Amino acid sequence: MRAVAAPGSGRVLPAWAVVALAGTAGAVGGFATASWWWIVPAAVALVVMAWLAAPVPAALAGWSATFVVAVAAAESPGGRPIRIAVFAISAILGGGLAALVATNRARSLLRVACAAALAVAFVGAAFLPGPEFPVTGGLEPAADRAGVHDRTLEHIDDFVRDAMRARRIPGVALGIVRDDNVVLLRGYGIAGTDRSPISPETPMVMASVSKSFTALAIMQLVEDGAVRLDAPVQRYLPDFRVDHEEASAEITVRDLLQHTSGLATSSGLIVLDRPEDHSLEEDVQGAAEFEVATEPGEEFHYSNRNYQIAGRIVEVVSGQSYEEYVEEHIFEPLRMTSSAASDTGAHANGVAQGYRSWLGIPIPYGTTVITGISSTVDDMTHYLCAQLNRGRFGFERVASGRSIRLMHEPAVPTDPDRDSIEDGDAFYGLGWEIERKADRGDGSVSVSHAGTAPQYTAWMELRPEEGWGVVVLANEQAPLAHPATAIGEGVIDELLGNELPPPGDGFVVAYLIVDLLAVMVAAALVRSATRLGRWQERLSRRRAWRVVLWAVLINLVVPLFLLFWLPRVVDAWWGAVWPYAPGEVLVVGGTAFALLGLGVAKLVLAINRESPSPAPATYPS
Repeated sequence: MRAVAAPGSGRVLPAWAVVALAGTAGAVGGFATASWWWIVPAAVALVVMAWLAAPVPAALAGWSATFVVAVAAAESPGGRPIRIAVFAISAILGGGLAALVATNRARSLLRVACAAALAVAFVGAAFLPGPEFPVTGGLEPAADRAGVHDRTLEHIDDFVRDAMRARRIPGVALGIVRDDNVVLLRGYGIAGTDRSPISPETPMVMASVSKSFTALAIMQLVEDGAVRLDAPVQRYLPDFRVDHEEASAEITVRDLLQHTSGLATSSGLIVLDRPEDHSLEEDVQGAAEFEVATEPGEEFHYSNRNYQIAGRIVEVVSGQSYEEYVEEHIFEPLRMTSSAASDTGAHANGVAQGYRSWLGIPIPYGTTVITGISSTVDDMTHYLCAQLNRGRFGFERVASGRSIRLMHEPAVPTDPDRDSIEDGDAFYGLGWEIERKADRGDGSVSVSHAGTAPQYTAWMELRPEEGWGVVVLANEQAPLAHPATAIGEGVIDELLGNELPPPGDGFVVAYLIVDLLAVMVAAALVRSATRLGRWQERLSRRRAWRVVLWAVLINLVVPLFLLFWLPRVVDAWWGAVWPYAPGEVLVVGGTAFALLGLGVAKLVLAINRESPSPAPATYPS
C-alpha cells in the first residue's frame, strides 16, 4: 500500500486511509453546517484527497475540485456561494486534520474504522431519515358523510410523514375525494429554503399530469363538433410534418392522445429544454426533424411531443392561446382559482421552490420553465370530483359522461407484448393510464397519471368502482423513486384496506446500490491514479502490447460505452437526462472522463518510457 507523509509531521499514512478519513471529516463538517445537504463536501473531499494521496498532478485535482464546486454552486438557489465555501473549507480542513493525526502504527485500527466511516459518509444518503416537517390543513366537514373513519385518516397522516422522512422529501401536498366529497386536504413539509410551510393552497408543477387537461380540452372541442378524433392532424394543422411524408398525412388526433403517432419518446424530451418564450407552434414545426419509430396507430410510444401538437390544435381550432382556453373552459367552471397554464401565471401564484435529488439527497434548485400546468391539491380535488362524476362539479359541467368514459377506457397497451387488462397489464386511454391492480390485493381498475419535472413530481389516481380519488404533489424529483407516486399508492392502499408498504420501500435499496457503486468507482479511480508509476513499470517487465491493449479496452471502450451507448437505453441524451438525474449523470460522466484522462496519462507514459538498455557484448577470451 503506497503511503503519504503527513504534512509537517514526518508520519506516514496509507492512501486509502487518507481518502476515507478526509471524506468522512468533510462530510461531517458539511452535515454540521447544513443538515442533510452534505454530499457536496464529501465529493469535494474525495477529489482533494485524490491529490493528497499520491502523485496525481495538482492541476488535474484542482480542476476536478473546481468542477465539483461549480456544479454544486449551479445547483443551489442563487449560487449560495457562502454555503459552497463552507462545504469546501470543511472538506479541506477535515482532510488536513486526518493526515496530521493519523500514524503508521495505527494502520490496522484505521483500516476498520475508516472503512466503516467511509460507508457512513457516502452510503448514509440511503439510510439517514430527513427531519420532521410541519403539517398544515385538515379534515373537511364532508369527511363524516364520505364514510371515512378518523383512524384511517390518522394512519394516512402517519404514513405520509414517515415516508417523507424515510425518502427525505421536502414538501408534499395531499388531497383525497370520494365521489363528489372532498375528504382530506393536507400539506406537509416546506416550500423552499425559506422554510415556509406547504399548504393545500401551495401551487406546484403538474408536469405530465397536464396531459389529461389537454385531452379534456380536445374532448370539449369534439363535443362542439369542431374536432374529430379520427381526423388527420393535418386537417387542423396543415403545416404539420414528421420526417416521413406518408406518416405525416396518416397521424390522427386520436393517435396524439393515445401516443400511437409513431413519434419516439426522445422526440418529446427536447421540448423540456425550451425557453420561456417558446410556443406550441414551434413544437409542431420541430416535429419535422423526427422520423416515426413505428407506423401511425400501431404501437404505444410515450412522447411529450404528441401533447404539444394536441395543444396547438386547441389553439388553432378555438382561436385562443392554450393558456386562455384552459383557464376559461376548465379552470373557471371547476373553480380552480390557483391554477395556471403558463410560466407567468405559475410564478404569479407563488409556485413552490423545487428540489433535485443528488444520489438520494434533495438539493434546492428553485423553479424552472413550467412545462404544462401548475396547480394546488385544493384545486385538483375539484378536477378529480369532475372526473368521478361524469364531468360535473357542483352545478358546472366540463364534459359529457360519454367523453369522460372514453378518456378512461383502455385503448392501447403500453407494452406491445402484453394486451390483457385482466392480467394487470397497463393501457393508455386519452390522457390517462388504466390498469387493473391485480397485484395490489384489491383487483379494481385504476385510472391514473404521474408527472415528473426536473424539480417536482405529481400523481393522481381514480378508483371509479369505489369512488375514490387521490392527488399528491411533491416539490422534489428523485429519478430512482418517484416521490409522489410512492406516497399516493400507499394512501390508496390504506383507503382500500390493503397492507401498507414500508415508508421507504424501494428507496433505500435503490440508493444504497447507487451510492455504493459511486464509492467503489471513486475508490478504483483514485487507486488507478496512484498506481500510474507501477503501470509504467509493467510496460518494461511484460510485453508492452498486452498492457497497452488492456489500457485501450478499459480507458477507451468503457468511456465510449458510458457516453454514447448508455443514453440510448433510455432513448435520450445526456442533456435531457441531466435535469432529472444530476448525481447519477455526474458519476457516470465523471467516471468516463476520468478513465479517458487516465488513458491519456498511460499513453504519455508509454511513449516516454525508457527502453531497456542493451546487454553488453561478450567476447571469447
